[in-house]
Formats: sequence, C-alpha cells, structure tokens
Amino acid sequence: MRAAVRHTDFEDRRKVEHENLSLSLSANAQISPAWSVGLTVPVQRLQSFEDPPAIDTDESGIGDLSLSVTFRPWDPDGAGAISERRLSFIAGLKLPTGNPDLDRFAGSTAEIVPLGSGTTDLHMGLGYALPLIADVRAFDTLFFSIPLNENDDEPPAGAFLGQKSALTILNRFGAAWSAAEWIEPFVAFDFQWKDRASGSAVSRDDGGTFMWLTPGVTLRPGGAAEVDLSFQIPIDGGHPSVTLGIARRF
Repeated sequence: MRAAVRHTDFEDRRKVEHENLSLSLSANAQISPAWSVGLTVPVQRLQSFEDPPAIDTDESGIGDLSLSVTFRPWDPDGAGAISERRLSFIAGLKLPTGNPDLDRFAGSTAEIVPLGSGTTDLHMGLGYALPLIADVRAFDTLFFSIPLNENDDEPPAGAFLGQKSALTILNRFGAAWSAAEWIEPFVAFDFQWKDRASGSAVSRDDGGTFMWLTPGVTLRPGGAAEVDLSFQIPIDGGHPSVTLGIARRF
C-alpha cells in the first residue's frame, strides 16, 4: 500500500494562480515472481486565485483511477548491460471515474483543470534497470498514454480548458545511489510530449514538449516502510511540483 501527496503551483496564460493538491492511494499485489497488478485512486483538490474582481474556485473529489499490470519475464542477475533480461513491461487503463463536468470549475476566467478527463486511456510502457558502479544504478521508463475516445465537451463562455487527454509519451531516465542501507538519493530527467487534443480554439489542449529535472531521495527507516521525496524543476515548459510518498508493504 502506498500514499503519495503531490502539490503543483503554477500561473496560467491568463495570469491566474493555480494550486493543485492530490493524494494518490495505490495498492499493489505480487501474484507471481513475474507478474504484479496495481490500482491507483487519486483524490484531488483544485483551486484558482485571481486578482480583483476575482471569482476564486475550489473543487475536490476523486479523479480518474488507474489499473496496471507489470510483467518481468526474466531474472536480470548476470545479464549484460544491453540485454532483454533487464526489461519489464507495463500495461493498464485509466478509467473516467473523475467528474469531467466543466461547469463545476468554471466560476472564473481561468484555465480549467477538471477532476476527470472524461476519456478511457490505454497505458503501455517499458522499464529498464542497469547497475553502473558500486551502489549506483541507472534506470529508464518509457510510457505511452493513448485515449480510446474523445472528450468533445466545451467550457462555458469566458473560460479556457487547460487539460484534455491526448496521445502522450513520457520518459524518465536517471540514476540512484545506495548511499547507505536506509537512504538512496536519485536524480532523473522527466520528458513529456503531448499531442494536441481535439476541440475548438477555446477548448483544445495544445499539448507540447516539456522537460523537468527531478532530484529526490528514498528513505527506508526500517521494517516494511519506505518514504520518498522529489522535486520537479521545469527545464522546458511544465510546472514545478513537490511529491511526498509513503509506502508500506504488507
């Protein structure tokens, strides 16, 4: 079981301040040495703040939940640096459980970030892990999100839609150092490319290319507990964020 709190603070193209706070609750089960399954349920609070004459907005609720399956068919022990035995495969679905009703968050002239996308998305990915030198390992995760339907909803007059599902490619690559048995600092580069989503000039998501530098640390204080803290620092587009995760194995 894992709980992760993520806070994002940004200013949109209309100079309106947004604060997005999410709590992700995840449960994972190892059903065999090669197969594991997971379920993630996000709970979100979305706020925006405008200068006078402002109509601040505040919305909270359950977002879109995700189901995932991870397959690691090979034992990587003894494998070379370039070997299929170091690969893992990820597949899953994001389900439209979050409320996509734009009117609920349209009390301002801000961009809208709805609780739900209104679409079902197919997730596919690959993972790769490679030991480098003593106590240092490199990692790479390539991830695709493919919407299986379109959300053609339009926001109310005077509001812009800030987020819609579209073909998205994400890649995280970096390195982690096992400095001690209980602490592991890491640094990663997060890359995201998102296609333009459907809609009018008002409602479409223009997508784009984004990159972040993500330093962090994982702590294992003992027992089955694990704590990780990371910071996303924008390099090219995107918004800064802070994520604190707490996990416990049962």
